[in-house]
Amino acid sequence: MKKRYRLIFAGCASLVILIVMFMWLTGSFSREGKIAPGKHEVEETSASGLRTIEVKAVTIPVQEEAVGTVTARETAEISSRIMATITKVNVDAGAHVEKGQTLIVLDSRDAEARVKQAREALASAEATREQASLDAGRIERLYEKQAATKQEYDRSQTALKMAAASAEAASAAVREAEVNLSYAKVRSPMSGKVIDRLADPGDMAAPGKPLMSVYDPSTLRLDASLAEHLRSKVNVGDAVTIAIDTLGKDLEGTIVEIVPASDASSRSFTARISIPQSEPVYPGMYGRIRLPVGSAEAILIPPEAVEHVGQLEIVTVVENGIARTRSVKVGKTHSEGVEILSGLVAGEVIAVP
Repeated sequence: MKKRYRLIFAGCASLVILIVMFMWLTGSFSREGKIAPGKHEVEETSASGLRTIEVKAVTIPVQEEAVGTVTARETAEISSRIMATITKVNVDAGAHVEKGQTLIVLDSRDAEARVKQAREALASAEATREQASLDAGRIERLYEKQAATKQEYDRSQTALKMAAASAEAASAAVREAEVNLSYAKVRSPMSGKVIDRLADPGDMAAPGKPLMSVYDPSTLRLDASLAEHLRSKVNVGDAVTIAIDTLGKDLEGTIVEIVPASDASSRSFTARISIPQSEPVYPGMYGRIRLPVGSAEAILIPPEAVEHVGQLEIVTVVENGIARTRSVKVGKTHSEGVEILSGLVAGEVIAVP
């Protein structure tokens, strides 16, 4: 039994020794195995012939980012004012339209018939009024000569007033019928672009049923949600940088409106930013804005001074004529250079290719 335990113990001890030897050979016990920015210097060479610059701390603007969606301030859902069959659609989605341009034509036969009936009724009413006017004039002359009674005179005046009222009502009916006839042509309420076409010839148009939507490109803006703590740092008229990812470039915008209420669920408020009209931007696009909220000291160096080796970012530090490579942590890229978050301090000298 003791011999068996000794064999088991010897086997376990041998296994432990093998594991320790493997870890030692792979460098698991070496402190230099892990790389920390600014702590690991990999290579030393002579600095002779290298172009160098002194690292300096500079003041950079501090910006906060917010996301938003492109919207149009002036958008119209177009529908018919009368119920009729669509006979023609003149434009498609994406088309540019002018204010008052005919977009959709409706079947106008019923409306034309009502106009004709109204005009005939008006002609009859005007004839009746003309006859009532002649009769009233004749009775008035007879009444002045005491050849007609007061009752006849009053009756003629009443008939004239009733005929005049009927003629006026018939005239109003003609105007109403003509207006309804004009509704057979659905027109654009603004100059702009067609967002979507929702109807085809043969469809039935009815009041309140959307047929087409139009927006004015000159009223495009970015509706951005800003965190509540930024409210005191932004004002109408402030300039901001807009980034529309699909454009691949930054735009300059201006805050034109700030909604005076916060969203309780997201703890944010909405700021509306104007967008340059010359850019190919459309409603619904995703965008971001960068707001200047202050300034800070930072280390900036030329981008070409940073060498990428695998997942490491390396710079060459020159000290006492010796060039040593050192890993650093790189932050955002600015117009003056890339920001170094750690690994360099002001006053050090680095090599620049």
